[in-house]
Amino acid sequence: MNVRGVLLVKGTPSETEAWVRRGVVAAHVVPAGAWVGICPAESQTRVGEPYDAVVPALAGHPLRRSQRPGIGFFVTRDEAGERGLLTLQFGRVRPSTAWLAWTPGRGTHTLPPLPAPSIADLAAAAGRPGARGRVLEALRTHRAGADEWLTGVMLALDLPAVDLILGAPRAVPVTEPEEKSVETFASLTADDLREEQTR
Repeated sequence: MNVRGVLLVKGTPSETEAWVRRGVVAAHVVPAGAWVGICPAESQTRVGEPYDAVVPALAGHPLRRSQRPGIGFFVTRDEAGERGLLTLQFGRVRPSTAWLAWTPGRGTHTLPPLPAPSIADLAAAAGRPGARGRVLEALRTHRAGADEWLTGVMLALDLPAVDLILGAPRAVPVTEPEEKSVETFASLTADDLREEQTR
């Protein structure tokens, strides 16, 4: 699967790089105004199926309280076609990730049983509570493709780094996940898979 885009989080680049190293996705860390952008550097995670999808692994990797909210803007392409994914990780005590999608012919839609973010949650996360009307319009407007849909939402939220939807600049180095983090994740998910197979 081809994937690109950006997860915007709060904090500093060094804190964000440390967070990436504790995950399973190699990424570029890019300062973006008051935010830090995390752009996936590979099309798969460092673990096997069914946990090899980059967007769930990146958007669902719990952020520290000081890094939240995290707002993701991703484009994926595979045999089924193109999809735009908008993610929101928020919550004061325990993080929760909400999802919206865009696909050709269908436009903006939810992904049951995954929770969807409210317009108010998106606007508040971006620090633009007065932008709810603009965000709703951006979500409803007919778009030619996922890039255009994501760009419209990002502009409605008045967020920086629209260019990062297309990926990180070439000069930005890759931050690699630590082997220990990958091994720990693989061990935990192996237990989950064994339990699933015995049911």
